[in-house]
Amino acid sequence: MSVGDPRLEHMNENDWLPDESRQPHTDLHRHMVDGGRHHEITVSADEGTAQVRLDITDPNGLIIGRIAGEIPAAGLSAAGDLLGTVLGAAGIAHTGKGGPLSRLDRRRRDFPNHGARWTEEDEALLATRFTSGASIADLRDELGRGDNSIRARLVQMGLLPTDQWPVGVGRAA
Repeated sequence: MSVGDPRLEHMNENDWLPDESRQPHTDLHRHMVDGGRHHEITVSADEGTAQVRLDITDPNGLIIGRIAGEIPAAGLSAAGDLLGTVLGAAGIAHTGKGGPLSRLDRRRRDFPNHGARWTEEDEALLATRFTSGASIADLRDELGRGDNSIRARLVQMGLLPTDQWPVGVGRAA
């Protein structure tokens, strides 16, 4: 389009979006079928808020469950963790059986402190045991953490050279 183009003549400066409206925006849509029921979630987030909607439909398309609302975009991760944990626990309590474990739950089953912050006490025990000759496997069992988590913390503490981490990501010592 060029100056004098008739397609531009009907537009004025108020038709254009101001720069501040071009903020970050995320749209997600996921669909899963479980036992013939369709679970569909959509999330539309901008800088301040997120619209969340979960619909569960039967095999004929009839909505049998819905969760919908608006939450602060900054709270999406915490809300997702909380919803997943609580709904999963309620499902297990209600049915008496669990579904497939999430990757995080599998890691925590194997390493109870997976993802937990290191406390001063944990670091003191790690330093004491490592300098007295404990193996990574011993530390893994004592601290309830994976090999790479232990190696990374030892490197951060200056007790292990940086070329010792990560060693064999995903491989047991």
